[in-house]
Amino acid sequence: MNAPIRFVKKYHRIAVVAALLAALTASMTASALGGGTEAAPIIPVRVARLSVSSSGEQGNGASGAPSISADARYVAFASDATNLVAGDVNNAGDIFLRDRQTGTTSLISLSSTGERADSDSYWPVISESGRFVVFTSSASNLAQGGNDDTEDVFIRDWQKGITELVSVASDGTKGNDHSGPSAAVSADGRYVAFDSDASNLVVGDANAAGDVFLRDRQAGTTIRVSLAAGGGEANGGSWGPSISNDGRYVAFSSGASNLVPNDANGKTDVFVYDTAQKTIVRASVNSDGEEAQSFPSRSASISGDGRYVAFMSQAANLTSLDTHYYDQIYVHDLQTGETAPISISLDEEGMMVADSDDPVISGDGRYVVFTSDSKYDGMPGLEIYLRDRQADAAVQVTNGRSSYEGSFFHPDVSDGGNFVVFMSESSKLVPGDTNGTSDVFIRDMTPVVPITAVYKSAPQADGWILESGENSNAGRRVDKLSTVVNVGDGVRDLQYRGLLSFNTGSLPDNAVILSAVLRLTRQGAVGTDPFATHGDLLAEIRAGTFGASLSLQANDFSASASAGSALESLLQVAASRYAVSLRGANLPFVNKYGVTQFRLRFELDDNDDMGADYLKLYSGNAAEAYRPVLTVTYYLP
Repeated sequence: MNAPIRFVKKYHRIAVVAALLAALTASMTASALGGGTEAAPIIPVRVARLSVSSSGEQGNGASGAPSISADARYVAFASDATNLVAGDVNNAGDIFLRDRQTGTTSLISLSSTGERADSDSYWPVISESGRFVVFTSSASNLAQGGNDDTEDVFIRDWQKGITELVSVASDGTKGNDHSGPSAAVSADGRYVAFDSDASNLVVGDANAAGDVFLRDRQAGTTIRVSLAAGGGEANGGSWGPSISNDGRYVAFSSGASNLVPNDANGKTDVFVYDTAQKTIVRASVNSDGEEAQSFPSRSASISGDGRYVAFMSQAANLTSLDTHYYDQIYVHDLQTGETAPISISLDEEGMMVADSDDPVISGDGRYVVFTSDSKYDGMPGLEIYLRDRQADAAVQVTNGRSSYEGSFFHPDVSDGGNFVVFMSESSKLVPGDTNGTSDVFIRDMTPVVPITAVYKSAPQADGWILESGENSNAGRRVDKLSTVVNVGDGVRDLQYRGLLSFNTGSLPDNAVILSAVLRLTRQGAVGTDPFATHGDLLAEIRAGTFGASLSLQANDFSASASAGSALESLLQVAASRYAVSLRGANLPFVNKYGVTQFRLRFELDDNDDMGADYLKLYSGNAAEAYRPVLTVTYYLP
């Protein structure tokens, strides 16, 4: 279905950006502080590393070139690691299969007898069901007819444990030159398209150029598809096949000028061959049928039904939008003849001011994933984007703004667009990434509707604590029955601190918390406004109680907050209301198993005037409408 994702065999390092989209947008936080609105679906950041062993051990070598099954259960990838499966001692790059459902990793580059490849294997592409994996290898022992002086294309049926050489002629003769690395497989594994420099795979191959071939494994036949409609040979090289689910349509790139009439641009184009009708059309044209001018087009990826072809082109005449003369991504509809731009900026104002590449269209033709070097983020490096053609909208799958480390390469997308796989050298995408090399990752793009839980502070668990002596940092007097909590300083500059308690134990154990907003209401003030003299109003969070029990105690004044819990500054959001949205680092301290407490104080202990200057905030003992509120937004994975 999809073209193989190109993966540099030696895994060249390229320094660039790496980090992921923030889980919540600024608008979500703003609406939460202001009181909130009905939650809209969002795409939270859910990333997992796939280039690990069945026990979860990270690979000790570079991994890349992921290819994902239609349902996203299986991901094939290439790796130099030797610890992903037991007994990997062949000192060569191999192909692996990750089963996301069972959490297992298995070796694919094996012979039918279980013998490990005696040389490098790379460029995997997986079938729609995940049963078949096609790859290129220079190994001589994977199947009968293979040898070690040229690269060959193989298919592995891992369910049956059978590995077959597919870069052969109809009579079984092995290709006399390099085959691959680009290959594609039909949904049922019957057809394999591949590129090859061999001249003996079909009769009459005399063009001295690379061609694209189609192997019918059921019939045992091999045909050449990089042909003119009349069957004439291409007068230039062809490569990079992508195949429809039924194997009827094969899209590819070619520098030939004689595959279709009136090919006068002298550049590489994208073509689609219909094996049933033995016809060929050019896909890299604009909606009026005009050929791409002045610049090449390539990187074909065809949808499962063979109707849509995604490709890259630098030509400026494929859209009415300004392409800025960068490589851009398009989709051509073979039924209507329409060519639509895909690499549109996220603000929908025009084409990206960047080179875009590696397009892959989902099997259903709705989604296109691609890479782009955005010029707007102020950082070098490739990001990955996913465009929904039906909704006419795009999202950024990766975001390198907050961490300069490693680009994102070689994306692939599942049917439905819910999962995107890619490779990156970033060590910041998942915890414990310390191998210092590229890995394969998956991001779950499934939108979720956030769930909102609202908690009122608990009566008689709230209250204020007064310091025992100026600068003693120890509590003495407490009041857990008052309808207000005092925050500031009392007479003789003794500091007031407030304590709020919320029973958040009703949150589901598996809840993934997206935001937590604390809201307070002001009852009044005594003396000088402490905001004018004491600095910011601060909140510390504690997962559980500050003291030994839920009941307010004097030692709650200085008891430790949760480890890593930083001070949060409350903002005035209305005349008598204050709120703070917890930072991501403090969200884990919202306690899903019991009580979450907040301790309130001002930035400065006192203002040294020996008078009382404090803020009075309603406590959990106040009327329902005035009690402190903690609003927690979460989703269930």
